[in-house]
Amino acid sequence: MSPVNENIYTVNLFQRLDRLVDSIVTRKRSEIFRRIFEGGVVRLDLIASVLDVGSTKDSLNQSSNFFARQLSRTTRVTLFSDQRIDPQRDIDFPVADVLVGDASRIGPETGPYDLVLSSATIEHVGTVDDQRRMIACCIRAARKYVIITTPNRWHPLEFHTRLPFLHWLPRRVHRTILKAIGFDFFADEHNLNLLDRHELQTMIDGNDQRERIKSCHLEKIRLFGAVSNLVFILELRE
Repeated sequence: MSPVNENIYTVNLFQRLDRLVDSIVTRKRSEIFRRIFEGGVVRLDLIASVLDVGSTKDSLNQSSNFFARQLSRTTRVTLFSDQRIDPQRDIDFPVADVLVGDASRIGPETGPYDLVLSSATIEHVGTVDDQRRMIACCIRAARKYVIITTPNRWHPLEFHTRLPFLHWLPRRVHRTILKAIGFDFFADEHNLNLLDRHELQTMIDGNDQRERIKSCHLEKIRLFGAVSNLVFILELRE
């Protein structure tokens, strides 16, 4: 195989892998949406405004902004992102507004929104303190509900790196190996800090807005028989 053809083969192989992963993630997010909103955990008819925390300008993957896109069909959605999103150019669904900032430092002037939703973002905001602060910010910005989803650290496959089992090692060891094999971005705690059910529950229970939580409901999403995603739905005292 010539170097040119070899390069094309390699690129196409990775493109196919990316499309497969995106298809799986999209199916899982669709399942989450059905469980929450069609299963009656949260009544959509009571939601008039939504803040989507962790939006992206990525338009290549179907899974990107999945919940914001679905919710925009029935309610007013505001995007909150660390990226400067141009609604006319970067996304293909209607939004009420776009706010730019750090998800762990959402200002007290933001909101309130009936629902604050953050999908697969909390594992990217930094340290445990940053993650706990993000939860508090989401609760403060919400009127009725907060929904936080994140990949489960104990699923055999880590979808960011596409590597199995390595993320089960102690975090310091995991990050050292990631850096050694060229995954410098994900080796940085500020870019990837995976959580399990107990850790996320502890952050919810220990944040400085915890007195506003009326109830906490957990949905576990499975892939290949193991829990792949954790979905925490917080009902708040208004």
